[in-house]
Amino acid sequence: MAPLCVKVLQTNEVQMRINSLKTFVEFCRGDCDTNTYKRLFIPRSTMWSHVDEVEKFLGLVLIKRGRPNYLTVDGLRFLPIANQLISSFETGLNQLQKKEHEGKGELVVSATFASIIWLIPSIKEFHDIYPNLKIFIIAEDNLSDSMTKKADVLIRPFDDTPPAGFHPHWRIRYRMALFASRDYLAKYGIPKKPEDLKNHCILAYGQPFHGVSNVDWHLQGKKYGLPDLTPTLKINSTRALFDAARNGIGIISNPIESLAIYHEELIHVLPDIAGPVVETKFCMRISDDEQKNINMRIFSSFFEKNLPSLDIVIMENDE
Repeated sequence: MAPLCVKVLQTNEVQMRINSLKTFVEFCRGDCDTNTYKRLFIPRSTMWSHVDEVEKFLGLVLIKRGRPNYLTVDGLRFLPIANQLISSFETGLNQLQKKEHEGKGELVVSATFASIIWLIPSIKEFHDIYPNLKIFIIAEDNLSDSMTKKADVLIRPFDDTPPAGFHPHWRIRYRMALFASRDYLAKYGIPKKPEDLKNHCILAYGQPFHGVSNVDWHLQGKKYGLPDLTPTLKINSTRALFDAARNGIGIISNPIESLAIYHEELIHVLPDIAGPVVETKFCMRISDDEQKNINMRIFSSFFEKNLPSLDIVIMENDE
């Protein structure tokens, strides 16, 4: 593999964009599935042009087109080199950015309890990289006026636009569905049709949730193909509701995407029933303080890179 690596690192004839390498790697991770472009949120033609660019640069056929597509021997040889090049590039870029734009001071983050679960796995690494930037995370499902005034970053759902003075930077889209613990379903039975829910304990948030007008969508009956349901227990905390369901108390509404984070501790009930789509937005305060802006950009970039490891898909803001 050494000659290939030397060619990639030393040639000056063609400059291969790092994005093309990343597309090639993602395409390989997806078993060369043509639909990989959907996961990358780029046009199919762009995906193939990135692959073509890598092949043209190397002068090798890396992917054999067909039904199905598959990696050639050269493709298999080059894949670990591509991963190494991407890693080296990002490490060097992080070091450069850290040196020129060092994070320091304090950053106040307002997030929902559910969002905290997404952030915690990466916090240690963040502190290792940016030891001089202290993060103050305040968890509350409903955003108070006082917190709006204090926070530098908001990580929470919004039905429409964020509060004045904040700019949405990226977003996470997730789908709501019904879930219960394995023990609960073993004891009370698995609902086979929506009407069966009348014989089950239903858990609900029970009050307005800032930014999610339909937090208790499963209580809205025919709109979602469900019968009229009366909650057995109401808790104004999404995390507490999850814990209640995990402990076998009843059936809750919960994001499908959170199963990877919670290690699939809950079972999807009535999977044909589709709940609403909710978007959590990463919003940064509009500020004239350059250090504050540096801190917010560092925090944003770090989690844009790390959250996908939890199977969380980051979407660029389109507003």
